[in-house]
Amino acid sequence: MKDTLFQDIAQKVATTGQPMEAVLAQMGVRSDQLDAMLQAVATKEVKHEAALDAYTSKKNIKVDETELPHLLQLSPTDAQALIARAKAVSQMDQLFEAARRTKALEAVVAECNCTYVQATEDEAKKRMEEVVEVMRHREEMMRAAAGSAARGAEGIHYREPRYCWNDENAAWLDTG
Repeated sequence: MKDTLFQDIAQKVATTGQPMEAVLAQMGVRSDQLDAMLQAVATKEVKHEAALDAYTSKKNIKVDETELPHLLQLSPTDAQALIARAKAVSQMDQLFEAARRTKALEAVVAECNCTYVQATEDEAKKRMEEVVEVMRHREEMMRAAAGSAARGAEGIHYREPRYCWNDENAAWLDTG
């Protein structure tokens, strides 16, 4: 799982024409930090899949081929092409596992009792202004990083802001 995540990132970085090390340096991330982040994401994903697999077993969730387009979120034509490729390389089991997990997730969400408190118009307006400000800040930082990379500058350290909504203060807080 971690290797797959790394390959996805490496492919995206390759489109920039810069080496991975340069991109990490621009972001202020060491390779060991990237490895730790990918490991954490992979661990979370494996736990998520294990929980859904346990749920599918407990509820005896089954999937047939007619459900695949919906569960894989594909058009019928794209689903048929994917099914044909999966059959050709003997990977139908993996395809059905993914579909069963999606069906289990749909069942879990359907069983949930969710409550939602409607924000007042003023609260919603303030929240949107704060979201726009966060997005502006992010764009400025990305432009600065891209400009420095284009000039060949080293030493810029971009930290991805991490925000969470604080109901008590009715504001977005930078938790990074």
